[in-house]
Amino acid sequence: QGLFEYGTLGGMHGNAARNMIPVKNYTTSTWTIDEEKWKKFGAEYIRETFPGRRNSCWACQIHHCDMITITEGPYAGEELEEPEYEQFASWASAIGQEDVASAMMLSKEVDQLGLENNEGGWVVGFAMECFERGLLTFGDTGGLDLSWGNAEGARLLLNLIAKRQGLGDVLADGVMRAAQAIGNGATDFAIHTLKGNTPRSHDHRNRWTEMFDTCVSNTSTLETWGGPIALGGTPPWNDLVAQNLRDKGAMMLEDSMVTCRFNTNMNVALLSRAVGAATGWDFSEAEGWQAGRRIVHLLRAFNVRHGVAGRALDRPSARYGSIPDAGSGKGVTLVAHWEEILDMYYRGMGWDEAGKPLPETLKTFELDNVVADLWGDA
Repeated sequence: QGLFEYGTLGGMHGNAARNMIPVKNYTTSTWTIDEEKWKKFGAEYIRETFPGRRNSCWACQIHHCDMITITEGPYAGEELEEPEYEQFASWASAIGQEDVASAMMLSKEVDQLGLENNEGGWVVGFAMECFERGLLTFGDTGGLDLSWGNAEGARLLLNLIAKRQGLGDVLADGVMRAAQAIGNGATDFAIHTLKGNTPRSHDHRNRWTEMFDTCVSNTSTLETWGGPIALGGTPPWNDLVAQNLRDKGAMMLEDSMVTCRFNTNMNVALLSRAVGAATGWDFSEAEGWQAGRRIVHLLRAFNVRHGVAGRALDRPSARYGSIPDAGSGKGVTLVAHWEEILDMYYRGMGWDEAGKPLPETLKTFELDNVVADLWGDA
C-alpha cells in the first residue's frame, strides 16, 4: 500500500530507521536533524504541502513521479518532477542538507543538467568533506562555500561540474578519479568500488547485499537484487553470496525487457510468459533464467577484456567498506571476509579465481564466439 500510494517517498524515514541512509559521506550512520525538519521528509507532508498532478507511466497504478510545485522557502514557485527516495537522500542527508524544498530544487537541477543523482550526491558530499578537512580551499572552489548543507553552494558546484569549469573539471571525472587528483589522503574517504562506480544512495555498510552486488556488478549499479529484506541488513557472508547466485540473471532479464522493477518485480516466470505472449515463442521460465544469466556472463567478458573487472577491482574503497558507527553493521565489516566471498562467488558463477568466465561456462550459455576473445584457442 505504501508503494502504491506514495512511490518511494517513504524511503527516507524507513531507511533511516535501519541506519541505511547515507549521511555526510559516510562520516556517520545516524542523521541528527531537528524533528520538525525531519517530519517534512515524510511522504504525508510532501503530498499535503507540495501540490501536484499525476505523471505516471502509461497504465501504471503506482502513485509517484507527480509533477509538483515548491510552495515554501527560497525556491517557491519552481515546478519539477517529485523526487524519488534516492534523490532526497542524495540532496539531503548525504550532503548534510536539512531543507526538503532545497533537496527538491537540487534534484531538479541535476535532471536539467543531465547528470545522475546518485553520483552527483556522492561527488558533492566528497567535495564538502574535502572542504571541511582543508583539502579544498576557497581558492580551489572559486569562492564557493562548500560547507555541509549549503544547498546553494551545491547547486553552483553542479553547474561547474556540468560545464567542466574550475573545480568542476576535476569533479566531473567522478569520485574515484577526483580523489586521486586532489591527493593528500582524499582517497581515504572517497566512496566507490575500485572499478570507479559509486553505490546507490544508501549506507551499504548496513546493507551488505547491495555493497557486495555493487562491487561485483558489471553494470556500474545493481546487477542482482540479492534479498536485502529477506536476509536482513548484515547477513552471514556465505548466505549473502548464495542468495546472490540464486537470483543472478533475473534483474538483467527484466532490464532487457524494459519493464518497471516496481511492477514486474523480477518475476522470471511472469517475464518469460510475457516474452512468449509478445513473440509467439514457446519461451519457458528456464529459458528466461538462461537468457538473464547469459547477459551477466557477456557483460563480464566485455569488462574483463577492457580491464574493468577482476579480483583486484571487485571490491569497495576504504570508506565504502568501512565500519559504521550505528546500525546492524556497527563494529563489523564485510571486507573482513572479502577474499572468501570472491572465491565462493567466482566458483558459483563458473569463473576462474581472477573473476574471468571459464570457456565451459561461456559455451554453456551459448557464448562460444566469446571464448576466443578471452581464452584464445581454448
